[in-house]
Amino acid sequence: MRIHALLVCRDEQDIIGPCLHHLLSWADTVHALDTGSTDATWDLIRSTAARDARIIPIARTPMLFHNGVRAWVFDRARPAFAPGDWVCRADADEIYHDDPRAFLRERIARHEHVVCAQLYDFILLRRDLRAARLGLEDPAVPIDQRRLHYIINRFPEIRFFRYRPSMRWPTTRERPVRAGAVAHARIKLRHYRWRTPEQAERRARLRAIMAPNMPIGGWHWRRDWRSEVRRARDPDVHRWTPGQPLPEVADLAHLDALPKRAMLKALSRLGLLPLSDRLAPRFNSAWRPAPDPTLGESPLPQWPDNPAPIPLIP
Repeated sequence: MRIHALLVCRDEQDIIGPCLHHLLSWADTVHALDTGSTDATWDLIRSTAARDARIIPIARTPMLFHNGVRAWVFDRARPAFAPGDWVCRADADEIYHDDPRAFLRERIARHEHVVCAQLYDFILLRRDLRAARLGLEDPAVPIDQRRLHYIINRFPEIRFFRYRPSMRWPTTRERPVRAGAVAHARIKLRHYRWRTPEQAERRARLRAIMAPNMPIGGWHWRRDWRSEVRRARDPDVHRWTPGQPLPEVADLAHLDALPKRAMLKALSRLGLLPLSDRLAPRFNSAWRPAPDPTLGESPLPQWPDNPAPIPLIP
């Protein structure tokens, strides 16, 4: 079994090193696209690739991001794939709590071709903002030792699918067409979206600019990150002890409706999924990413050396 990670990132210099180290602990290849970083993200990717040939830097191309961009990365990377390989839709701010190799080998049935993540969103607490404001945090401490409180995110994002040479993934879709039956089991994933006040503010401002132009998704990019800062005593907030298990989540909302599940299961067992691919729209090889809407307008200034304090939520 081989696993190929498709990594699309931007302005993740604080976490891209640990992310690549984590991906290389279980992935056979990591195909990386930088959508226009203004920090050291791309340099860190290239320097890591110089030491480990499993990392394939595709390009640093300033562009309007949407989930269909991953189809472009997939099209560029697929010559390296073989039938039955697993493809991972990776993000730089995610760490897999379950070992993907063991999970895919032991928890996924032969007829299941798609795996959703069970996200545990690690958050900023009000006291984290105070500590950051007073300079009490050590940025050298790994993020999974600094951010220990999380909320359970039940949104069923896809993270893995089995590759077949006939599958088609147009840029109008978030995933390949009829990738296959969704697995009952969901892989546990620790998500570090908001890490410091400065990183959160910059990320939120960038995404707010991008969101109105996104043809696919983006509704959650419009939120003010400060609305997600919580109190430790919030009933939805849980504390994780590093090295310990995360709780199981009883939720089957990620599964397709029964008729569709039955159809995809039958197509898989009869070996007919490749035949169904002939009816799917093809990837448009002439497609090019839209320009980055933040360029030329200076809406997103570089962070100053001493940024103004971020106000706390009352």
